[in-house]
Amino acid sequence: MRFAKILSSFTLLFIGYTLVNGSTPKHYIVYMGDHSHPNSESVIRANHEILASVTGSISEPKAAALHHYTKSFQGFSAMITPEQASQLAEYESVLSVFESKMNKLHTTHSWDFLGLETISKNNPKALDTASNVIVGEYLLKLNENC
Repeated sequence: MRFAKILSSFTLLFIGYTLVNGSTPKHYIVYMGDHSHPNSESVIRANHEILASVTGSISEPKAAALHHYTKSFQGFSAMITPEQASQLAEYESVLSVFESKMNKLHTTHSWDFLGLETISKNNPKALDTASNVIVGEYLLKLNENC
């Protein structure tokens, strides 16, 4: 019984330490600039190698990597700890590492943008003018420091 109390206290202490020190993996984007690889597979292989150097295992990078940027530039996004992100930022081949932030989509001015009045149920003709219209705006902000 005494051992169980000590073990549970140690477990709670460890979990608290982990949360305070930010060892919980977060979504990071690693930007490495232009690539000179002949194909996508070699870019992905290179990404896995650099990710393996901070995770300490060969299989973990494949699980941690969420997306590989292989067309216009080299980079990847991965679930890694802040410590691992700091280690990656020190590499000469890495230009920047930053936490991925989720932005909320704002659609409050779509009707104003289209020049449409509020459509009432009593005006079927107004429904025809607003049909088959899709409005979308997607802004990608890679890094505020660039």
